[in-house]
Amino acid sequence: MSEVLRLQDRALLVAEGLELLAGALMVGAVVEALFIRAAAQPSWWETAAEVLLTAVLLLTCAIWLPWAISRSWGARVVLGGWPLIKLGAQLLAPLAAGAWLFGKLGRKLAGQPVEEDQEESLEDEIRSIVTEGHREGVLEEEARDMIESVMELRDVSVSEVMTPRTDMISMPAATEIRAAALFVVKAGHSRIPAYDKHRDDIVGIVYSKDLLAELAQDPASRKATVREITRPPVFVPETKPVAALLEEFQLSRNHMAVVLDEFGGVAGLITIEDILEEIVGEIIDEYDEDIVEGIRRIDERTAEVLARVHVDEINDQLGLELTYHGDFDTIGGLVFGELGHLPTVGEQLTLKNVRITVLDVHRRRIERVRIEILDPETAPASQPTSTS
Repeated sequence: MSEVLRLQDRALLVAEGLELLAGALMVGAVVEALFIRAAAQPSWWETAAEVLLTAVLLLTCAIWLPWAISRSWGARVVLGGWPLIKLGAQLLAPLAAGAWLFGKLGRKLAGQPVEEDQEESLEDEIRSIVTEGHREGVLEEEARDMIESVMELRDVSVSEVMTPRTDMISMPAATEIRAAALFVVKAGHSRIPAYDKHRDDIVGIVYSKDLLAELAQDPASRKATVREITRPPVFVPETKPVAALLEEFQLSRNHMAVVLDEFGGVAGLITIEDILEEIVGEIIDEYDEDIVEGIRRIDERTAEVLARVHVDEINDQLGLELTYHGDFDTIGGLVFGELGHLPTVGEQLTLKNVRITVLDVHRRRIERVRIEILDPETAPASQPTSTS
């Protein structure tokens, strides 16, 4: 199937070339026959009948019959006859040479790469089919969004999906078994990382079912701490593509990985549920808290935003053009990076026609901000300002 998708353009060009060639031969034969019959001076209705018969024959062979076959047996004909189609494409490759040369010339004149990215071209074609299917009512919007999410998964990195280190729930590896069970019940998670001396020193993953099995043992034979029942952790870099990690999860039957930054420190945690939510949307179970709206519109020019929301999402929903540099990609990181210090509640940052006000700060982290769109004519130059 992959070969069919890879060589479909070449086979299609050859098929179209054969169709044009067959049509030209048929038209030529008809014209020759008309000239021969013209010498016999046929009646006008005989000539009209021959032209009409030729038109019907062309329509049948070029449009009606191929359309019916493609609708009813398209996949079976292509897959079953692919060796023959491939052979024909190779034998008649010169027919496609012209299209190939003109295609290269067109891309060069348009300033595009001369060599077309086959994977990108196939992706664009699938997107067009999905969009057309949604427009005609064949695909529902949820199905279209899911297909597009799957296609975009290869461009998403682990750092964009993971739970950041500041939101991770973990426990010391020296925690006693019964205390660990109470901790797991309160946390509401089935897997919890365990660390040794500090939170960057993850030594294993505690599974709730292993804790239950240990609690069922006789107290005399029960292990002392969770260090003895932890399973080996899986470490991945924060730049790893999510699609590749999902494949690893499937092969290893593992559902959790600890994310490391470039210096070897813990950057966060990612689970298979985080990846699936990128495809199907938020998954809520009985232990999840109510979802807090990331972007809440106050009016047409004002919105309150959680600091963890990505700048790209804010730009899409609010129609802004906020830019960010460095290692920050959330609105909280943008404010922190522009100000250069941990802001206090009420501190403001003005970027072009956007004013950002810090509404909530918890310990060393921005929690919530307000975004106001200013009138471009009265907006001040981009600068951080403080209010008491």
